[in-house]
Amino acid sequence: MNIRKKFYIILIGGFALTFALTFFARKFMSNSISNFTSGKMDGIGSMMGVSNAPVFKSGIFSDNGNYFAYTYQPEVEKPDVDGNVTMRGFAYPAYFRVMETATGKIVGKPYEADKHDQMYVVWTEDNWVWLMKSVSNKGNQIALYDLKAQKFHFDFGELEKLNANVDWKSTYSFYINNTQAKGLILEANDKRYYRIDPNSGKAETVQGKFERVNYNFAKNFQVSDRNSDRQYSKEQINGSRQSITANNGKTVSQDDFIEVKYLTLTQNKKSASYADAPITYFKNNFFVLSPLTSDKEKDMELAMLDKTTLKTIWKIKLPQKELKTFTPNYEMERFFIKGDQLFVSNNDYLMTINLENGKIVKQENLFD
Repeated sequence: MNIRKKFYIILIGGFALTFALTFFARKFMSNSISNFTSGKMDGIGSMMGVSNAPVFKSGIFSDNGNYFAYTYQPEVEKPDVDGNVTMRGFAYPAYFRVMETATGKIVGKPYEADKHDQMYVVWTEDNWVWLMKSVSNKGNQIALYDLKAQKFHFDFGELEKLNANVDWKSTYSFYINNTQAKGLILEANDKRYYRIDPNSGKAETVQGKFERVNYNFAKNFQVSDRNSDRQYSKEQINGSRQSITANNGKTVSQDDFIEVKYLTLTQNKKSASYADAPITYFKNNFFVLSPLTSDKEKDMELAMLDKTTLKTIWKIKLPQKELKTFTPNYEMERFFIKGDQLFVSNNDYLMTINLENGKIVKQENLFD
């Protein structure tokens, strides 16, 4: 074989090898990036030293407390490097789940939204869960999940087809339904109020004065630093910590707190007004949620106080992991009292607390 033939063979072989390596590299990169942007961390995501964490977005307990319906979405975690880091181009799908409070079991089939879409639980009513999804470049869509059947009664997009003459693509305004008929009340783009019937899915206009739903993705959703009956006041006795007082200051709480937030569990069912929400009582006691320190929002303490003596019956630190995302979001606790049990959720867990002694008797992970 002469030198020229050897040269051509080597040249062609080199091109073939380069093509093969390029093809498999692109395939590997494509699959890895696809997995990363869908919330799965392997391949190129791990090689880049970038990870993600599931972050609670919205949630509420069913009317009977048997279920906790919630949405979450993975977010990029800060790389463990010095200096400023900016992450662009990563998108994750949002997820909707329903957990059975008695067992911690995920019921039905979890729903996964498309990338770039945002999804929230808006309202629960009987065995219905109303959801809203902001679809990229299309606007908002509404869906209805049936807790009893454990499936969607109306999936996203179906209600819009049933009500083609009503446009709610830009609405974020939902209202407490104080009418006799069931259904979700919203303000459409024409500025009229509509009630969506949960059985037929049809929307019809309604009139009246309605209070806006305080949205279940809001911080401090079921707590308030004010009380409607003005029974209690707050005073700074020990530094800038807050003590609770009653009887014109004659009765002072046994403990003081960084910040006093009363549990107001009827806030979104009876009064959406932050100032008018009544304090929630269990027997002769009420509850206070407060950060343990002024520099860590994740460390929250829940206390139960005697409403007459203001003595502490029990207090407990709520377990919660530190979020390493670029904009960590805490103060997302949700509460529900069922019998002598208190259900509490945060960004990581669904906890069951014995109200008699303040012990956590069960703790379930919200995410896999």
